[in-house]
Amino acid sequence: MKIMVLYEVENAFLFYDREYDMISFKWLGAVADEEYRTAVKIAYEKTVELEVTRWLTDTREGKVVSTEAQKWMITDFIPNYISKSSLRRVAFLVSKDAFRQEYIDKVKRSFGDYQIEVFEDPKKAKLWLTRMYSKKEDIENELRIKARQEK
Repeated sequence: MKIMVLYEVENAFLFYDREYDMISFKWLGAVADEEYRTAVKIAYEKTVELEVTRWLTDTREGKVVSTEAQKWMITDFIPNYISKSSLRRVAFLVSKDAFRQEYIDKVKRSFGDYQIEVFEDPKKAKLWLTRMYSKKEDIENELRIKARQEK
């Protein structure tokens, strides 16, 4: 099996994707603070255990977490846990929600030297995560070249 479920509650799913060697979050609707923290902590534990270097966080159908959970992520979890892990790249899948985008921007800033990108297309996000691209634009170039070759 390529996908292993790590955590599941009503509106949050956490997977380990063996094919891409990454941890994936899928947020659907509102998630209580405790469930949010639990999912993120399990992701961290599995990241350390499996030496995962990539996370894909799909927030397109999720709701913004509480201010308290946001503060915990930015001021406690990222500096005290993520910095001690093998994680190097994080891709966020987003919709056009201004509040969610504001939170993701704060998270991106708190990650510091990590490579973080925001995408609307899951294929582009996975491509960026699994290739040695430094910028999203490199993916666009590769996809254009492939499209021309297929014609």
